[in-house]
Amino acid sequence: MSNFNIYEKSIHVPVSSLLMVIVLFHPNISNVLFELCGEMIKLQIYQKYSFNSKQAISPYEMLEQKLNDNDVSTEIYLLLRLCHLLLRCITNTNLPTLPKNIKKGNKQDIFNLIHHLQFKSILLEKSDFNTSNTSITSITLTTPLPFLYTLESEYGNRYDSLMLQIHEWMYECTQKKKQQVQDGEIDAKEADQIDQETPCMCLLCGKYLRGIEKVNGIGSCHRHVGMTPNGHRLNQTDVEICPVGRGGVGMFLLVDQTSILLVRKKWSVYWPSIYVDEYGEEDRNLKRGMPLKLSMSRVKQLYDMYESGKLANAVVGKRMHQDRVLRESWY
Repeated sequence: MSNFNIYEKSIHVPVSSLLMVIVLFHPNISNVLFELCGEMIKLQIYQKYSFNSKQAISPYEMLEQKLNDNDVSTEIYLLLRLCHLLLRCITNTNLPTLPKNIKKGNKQDIFNLIHHLQFKSILLEKSDFNTSNTSITSITLTTPLPFLYTLESEYGNRYDSLMLQIHEWMYECTQKKKQQVQDGEIDAKEADQIDQETPCMCLLCGKYLRGIEKVNGIGSCHRHVGMTPNGHRLNQTDVEICPVGRGGVGMFLLVDQTSILLVRKKWSVYWPSIYVDEYGEEDRNLKRGMPLKLSMSRVKQLYDMYESGKLANAVVGKRMHQDRVLRESWY
């Protein structure tokens, strides 16, 4: 038994119990389970080949040096197969079936499995395991919480504190853009939309955006999930694209409206706010002026919808039953 770091709190728990907790409660199950599998494989490699903490060598390099071509490492091979099963069945991770040529568990099969499961980058990182008192039932996890769950710690639970910070950023950006118009750096035709733009925040990565800010007719929120004039893309190295988003979907806080914007590629819909008054009611467009606080139950419902892959269906379903819908790529 050893420390697990989940939700940045240390607890003592065996892996069998931890897996059940992760499956039932953790909001970022795919990332946590992926890291858990990687750390278990690291530990198994270190234990099998008597790792010395003074050695500056990664588990992947150790395998390359220690594992012979004819050596069948049953423990590592079976653990890799188990990780493949967990990731496919529990998290619905989009992994293909195992190649048919992986059968025996020799050196080539093990490296094929590592590449197939995309564990190479994890195994190239050296860990400070003490193999004398660490077992396969105790590993340290450091997967961070999703940004949506850190809103309260980052901004407090009052809506006005969040709104103030984003409005300050929005004001500075607006002044810079208006100065660029005067300097002739921005086309005068595009200058008319500056005052229409509205502050938004990505609820997956926390980035501030100018909603309705168009580039090639595509709003900033839609560009943030990967939309281009030529269709959808998923290049995570692009600075405009959400670094933690996936599948061309996203969720944004429309700061002036207090509403949530759900986006699926070029389509979008409004969604109930995660900020409510003392009676649990929303105040859309801040018409009533009631103090609003973060509702963690609504936060959980929203993130569960995203993590379970139901967000795209929610966008499609709501658009089908509305008389009026948002223009494509508007925000």
